[in-house]
Amino acid sequence: MLHARVVRGPYADAKRTGYDPSVLKALPEPADIVEDGQFLAVVSQREDNAHAALHLLSESCTWETPDTLPGAEHLQTAMDQAQSQDFQVVDGVPIADPVPPQEEWTHPLQARERFVRPYQMHASLGTSCAIAHLDDGGQLTVWSHSQGVFALGDALAQVLQWPLAKLRGIHAEGPGCYGQNGADDAALDACLLAIRYPDRPVRMLWTREDEYIHEPYGTAMLMDVSAALDAKGDLATWRQEIRGYTHSSRPHATDDGTSTLLAAWQLEDPWPRHQPAARVGRQMGLHRNGTPQYRIPEQVTVVQYLPEQLLRISAMRSLGAFPNIFAIEAMMDELAALADEDPFAFRLRHLDDARGRAVIQLLAEKMAAARAHAAPGWGWGISYARYKDQQTYAAIGVTLSVDVKTGAVQLQEAFIAADAGQIVNPDGLSAQLEVGLNQAASWTLHEEVAFDRQGVTSKDWDTYPIMRLPAAPQIHT
Repeated sequence: MLHARVVRGPYADAKRTGYDPSVLKALPEPADIVEDGQFLAVVSQREDNAHAALHLLSESCTWETPDTLPGAEHLQTAMDQAQSQDFQVVDGVPIADPVPPQEEWTHPLQARERFVRPYQMHASLGTSCAIAHLDDGGQLTVWSHSQGVFALGDALAQVLQWPLAKLRGIHAEGPGCYGQNGADDAALDACLLAIRYPDRPVRMLWTREDEYIHEPYGTAMLMDVSAALDAKGDLATWRQEIRGYTHSSRPHATDDGTSTLLAAWQLEDPWPRHQPAARVGRQMGLHRNGTPQYRIPEQVTVVQYLPEQLLRISAMRSLGAFPNIFAIEAMMDELAALADEDPFAFRLRHLDDARGRAVIQLLAEKMAAARAHAAPGWGWGISYARYKDQQTYAAIGVTLSVDVKTGAVQLQEAFIAADAGQIVNPDGLSAQLEVGLNQAASWTLHEEVAFDRQGVTSKDWDTYPIMRLPAAPQIHT
């Protein structure tokens, strides 16, 4: 087996202007250089040698990088100013009818808030990897931890101009992500090299920097929510405007001569980058869980798709559901405060679904003792949702403490009440709920892709921190 690495730039859009191949003479063993346009790789019979070759060659490269990005501090402004394709969402589906304008409300109690979700990365604990092998019969096989080996095979065959009957994708366990990390791109990297080394398996491994700089991210989103209560303190109106980019550019064979895979854009004869269209199916992309499930006489949900991407994006766990539910449930707390009402009681009063009410009531019972904790700097909060408005009922509560000097948040306990129907595997369901809570907590408290005008500057665990094990709460499910 041969071991390979790809030399990629310090930013996603960097163009290599030169490099010095003679630096590889310092290696203890030979390493080949494979160059095809901007695609530059090193190949060796030993992994440590390939790794050393990567660093030597990378340090010899010179790069040009455009400085056309707004930078993370100007992201909201750039998103607000970008042209959008607007749709009203009805029963979970964007429709082509004109979007109703924002009306002036006369209700006595009103709230208007903006909630922001930054770009976030999968940050898989391991980096992307693939092995490809071309045998003497012309069969190209690739082992990948892709989430869709058949769609990946279609995309690979298109870029490589390889007969699909002679290309086989085999799923192998590797770093997962609930979305799209660099697994599919690493598969193309490996195939490009395996074709040059027939009958030799080629193992391609990305570095941590590769993963952070070049993987597709979860899209940034802006949620502008306006709501009002009537004179009785009941929810009267709600308008949610959701602004952001499409949520998936998963590998597939395109019909417009473009490619969804990274290396395809870097070849001497490059494929144009695929631009994903707005996702207008039911509960897809930006508008997933974008409509409250509470009883509200007048409500409008609007999605504003931004077709021109700033950073490379694709699917990330739950797509738009996580930020939309965050916005809805945070606004419900604002409205409960306006109504001078307990957050549990306020939700129950506006929820007609008996099974939804049951999980909220169970959560209230289980959190009774925790809610009574009244130490300075301690607090609690709750949320409720059904994924895609049609799946498991879940009510979540947390207790936490805040260091009043530093602002640091420490989760203490978490409570999950869920109704998923008939349960086949209780341990599996509990695990799914609990790790979902931990990931959402990490996103909310820690995770944000930093970038300047040239590109992403989050390149390691220090510049893209995640929630660590000691910070995880005790969970009661």
